[in-house]
Amino acid sequence: MNDPPSNLTLPTPSLRENSAERVLISTIILTDQDGDLPSCRLLDSSGGRVKVVGTNLVAGPTKTDYESNDMSSTKKFSITLNCSDGHGTFIAKSFLIKVVGKWKQNSLQLKAFVQKGHM
Repeated sequence: MNDPPSNLTLPTPSLRENSAERVLISTIILTDQDGDLPSCRLLDSSGGRVKVVGTNLVAGPTKTDYESNDMSSTKKFSITLNCSDGHGTFIAKSFLIKVVGKWKQNSLQLKAFVQKGHM
């Protein structure tokens, strides 16, 4: 007897703004008591911002701009994954993907540099 998948997770899903297509966002982890290999697809790709390649969630062809009108207040977007165990049972779940602005990394590096007293 086949048991349905019991959980679907994306550990720390985030995407740096304007990432190239196929940049890794997160590995898709499907918990299945039977050990079946998952097959996943997107029910909502947030307008092509992400896609599934094997068991990975990667950046899609649509660039994600941190300052764009649809992201200016939230800095994140939603997607929905549907993963099947290959025996007719599946699990679907929505996730929020955090968008990281390029400026944040540079700002943190400068702050660390200043705190070390190298200026």
